[in-house]
Amino acid sequence: MRLLKIPKIRLPELSWLPRPKRHHWHLGGWTVACLVAAFLFFTVGALLRVLVGPVSLGPFNGTLASSISDALPGLSVRYDEAALEWSREEGRVNLVILGARVFDDRGRIIAQAPQAEIGLAAGAFIQGKIKVRRIALVGVQLNFVRMADGSLRLGVENDHGGSNVLDRIRDAIQKGGGGASSLQSFAVRHARIAFYDETTRLFVVAPDAGLQVATGLPGETKGSVHATVDAQVEISGHRAHVTADLKLPREGGTVTGDMSMTGLDLAALAANTKSFAFLAPLGLTVELSGSFTLDHGTRLALADFGIGAVGDVSGFGPHPLHVKSLKLVGRYDGNTGRLLIDDATLTGNQAQAHLQGIGDLTFDGQGALTLAALDLTMDKIALDMPDVMGRNVAIARAALRATYTTATNEIAVSQAVISGGTLSANFAGKVTLAGNQSPGIDVDGKVAAIGIRDLLHYWPLKLADGPRSWIDTNVAAGRIGPIVVHTHLLPGALDHPALP
Repeated sequence: MRLLKIPKIRLPELSWLPRPKRHHWHLGGWTVACLVAAFLFFTVGALLRVLVGPVSLGPFNGTLASSISDALPGLSVRYDEAALEWSREEGRVNLVILGARVFDDRGRIIAQAPQAEIGLAAGAFIQGKIKVRRIALVGVQLNFVRMADGSLRLGVENDHGGSNVLDRIRDAIQKGGGGASSLQSFAVRHARIAFYDETTRLFVVAPDAGLQVATGLPGETKGSVHATVDAQVEISGHRAHVTADLKLPREGGTVTGDMSMTGLDLAALAANTKSFAFLAPLGLTVELSGSFTLDHGTRLALADFGIGAVGDVSGFGPHPLHVKSLKLVGRYDGNTGRLLIDDATLTGNQAQAHLQGIGDLTFDGQGALTLAALDLTMDKIALDMPDVMGRNVAIARAALRATYTTATNEIAVSQAVISGGTLSANFAGKVTLAGNQSPGIDVDGKVAAIGIRDLLHYWPLKLADGPRSWIDTNVAAGRIGPIVVHTHLLPGALDHPALP
């Protein structure tokens, strides 16, 4: 059967007819809209689910655990479960691990936290990889020990075999981005920390503390890290608040930083350890702020500081000296031991004074103060202590050169000068502090000729009160002097109605 071959017929182009519109893009737009809607629906649904409670990430547990171990070389973190959780405090969704436990290189547990927050590198996560950038332990309980060599360890006082945990974390962060570790910051929040210093035997508890160690800011020395501290602390049951911002270089470098402390009770500090027992007469609450430099992370090389204080000071009579305001600005050079007091002002109900001076401080091999040599100049001195002096006393100028020895609680006075007004005198000798008793006084000196009634003005009521009372009653006028003074009063003698 033969098929007929039909010739092709070429139709003329009908240009006047409208071309049909293409509609395939409409289908694509609808598809995109559906995908966006599905994504939003999924996101909102996931967010609502997270708001209700943590969402488990069971399938990712193995990969996440491995990434955390890689981020902290020398330390390992194990946990019970990983989940997504909404943080009301931060207003965002966090990846958290529950039941976190931190182990050292010996397999010993050194920290436990009910929760830890993990920050991942976004770019790596999109590519299906997990790189840990941030780790924050929440609600952790830690015991820190500052060893005699300046290292900071987690553990107990007699655990000398552990490594410096701060160095471990710092090294991991310094290597972040270099291939060995991806970690950029490590933090603890709402932590309870117990701190013990082997050198001074100071024991401090921080019931609510925050600590973060992170990579240095742009422009700083490569490899340096930043550490910030914000903690409520307890010293012998008294609360204080500490904040600090530190720059930590590589091992062996110079540490610099700023810090502030409010609510520090000096009497509580004195009760906490014998190293600060000399502060016992100072019932002052102190605010301290300043900047500092530490050589090799341990020795104070330089400090600029400001101090404010209020409270009471005992040892100046039967009643404490009430301090309304004490403000002091100074600088300390650790290389020379020189302390410079630029300006200090005392304002109180019973005393006022302005002071400047210098000091030379000596410490033992354990860092405890052993000797303080002071050269002070005071002016604008006003005393209103009727139980001690009988009436108000004003002194234009006074200068003191003295050395305080902590081992004996003795103040050796090489020169004490009072000048201005009707009184001019100079003394030298020794004052022995005796806690709650009046101090022991062994002083020799001279008082220039003075009117007898003016002398009574400056004569303390309890110092040889028999002769003082007789002169006050029987001598109405006249001058006396020069006077040679020699005293030998045992500690507590001024507390009695009459001198022994």
